Amino acid sequence: MQTLKILLLAVILLTPLFSCDDEVNPIERKTTSRQPDETLNGAFVLNNHENFASGSGTETLIRVSMTGEGDLNELGISDLKLTHNKVVDMKTGKVWVTDGQMNIRLESGSEIQGLYDYWELDNQRPKLVNISVTGGSGKYYGVYGNIEINLISRPDGKLRAGVKGSLFYGKDSTL
Repeated sequence: MQTLKILLLAVILLTPLFSCDDEVNPIERKTTSRQPDETLNGAFVLNNHENFASGSGTETLIRVSMTGEGDLNELGISDLKLTHNKVVDMKTGKVWVTDGQMNIRLESGSEIQGLYDYWELDNQRPKLVNISVTGGSGKYYGVYGNIEINLISRPDGKLRAGVKGSLFYGKDSTL
């Protein structure tokens, strides 16, 4: 009987350690229906840099970095950087993007970081990139929300990036 009690107690104490509940993924964080603490609007011009990363079977992985300057909320010159993997299926011709990271650095030094994931590229039409804001520094410490970046190819090979977003400040915000 004593052994049964010990086993029952162990099960009760250890069950939370092995819970099957889904963890909160920052890329899936939902914002509330309340009004955003800050609305973002901006325009950037980006250079596109691509480097071969690896190839296996019919798929080729290319590391992409899009960087450039622009203006965000009329706060002076800001830097925007998008990095992701571009996967090309040589057999089917399909191209898609994975593992995206975004960083916006304002002239003041404050930063906004975010993540984006899968989307399929088709016919080089303008692309809307949906980014989940996962944090920041300085003015944007503790921030979360969503940013949309509309990428449009320019004749000179650069990209125009229109930025719109809604930010919410967490409990630890410095504002």
